Amino acid sequence: MSAEEKAAILEKVEAQPGSRRKILAELRVSKSTYYRWRTRQSQGRFEDRSSGIRSWNALTPEEESQVLEVAMEHTDRQNQPKIVEECTLPLTGKGCVSLIVTDLAVMQPTEQGLVLKEVAPGWTPEEVQELTGARLILAPDLKEYEL
Repeated sequence: MSAEEKAAILEKVEAQPGSRRKILAELRVSKSTYYRWRTRQSQGRFEDRSSGIRSWNALTPEEESQVLEVAMEHTDRQNQPKIVEECTLPLTGKGCVSLIVTDLAVMQPTEQGLVLKEVAPGWTPEEVQELTGARLILAPDLKEYEL
């Protein structure tokens, strides 16, 4: 919320007769937030506090557009594969998934097909393949994933 928007809320609350608590509730602003804004405004430091510094773990828009992991159960309630050769549902984006994580496996879509990178403890690649509707390519470094 910008400094101007905060100032407008403060003005509205100050101008309204009656209970501040009720007005703040209608505006969905907590009492503590209201008083913090008021204090900062009276101290002359009501500007936006955004420093422009990225959080250490924030993705850039470019990174965000390239990374899409799908996490889900490997099969539906009837034990039918959710991972299939070709999707029959409408797609919101084609070729945008970079990693598929299920309760049984971790797979990476590639030009050649789905590469099986990891299997859940107690499962073999063959068992995962039986429950997958697409052919899996075994990664050379295939391993069991840690829970």
